[in-house]
Amino acid sequence: MAQPDSVDPWSSFLSSAQSPPATAGSYVQSAAAPEGAPLSGTATELLRAVVASGPVTVDGLREQLGFSTLQMAQEVIVLRDLGLLEVQTQDGEDSLRLTESGTRFAARWLG
Repeated sequence: MAQPDSVDPWSSFLSSAQSPPATAGSYVQSAAAPEGAPLSGTATELLRAVVASGPVTVDGLREQLGFSTLQMAQEVIVLRDLGLLEVQTQDGEDSLRLTESGTRFAARWLG
């Protein structure tokens, strides 16, 4: 994966990604999302996987869910901007974990 002293591609990509400010109510809902939840089905699937796995590497989760790199990045950016997930780098790998808001959101919408 990432070499020591190298720039991790996920951190670099997510840090440099320009996305409009997201609000939970502005994100498009799909049929796969729980009734009334303000997330797309793909974002909901990603969030459910983080809830089930605890902190998990971005690449491991991407492979588990079968998402493309771009699809994964887009959903992570939205969920991060909504304050539901945070990206942490440890030992050269980026991992995802729920924030306190993400935990409350998951309890309410993913119950």
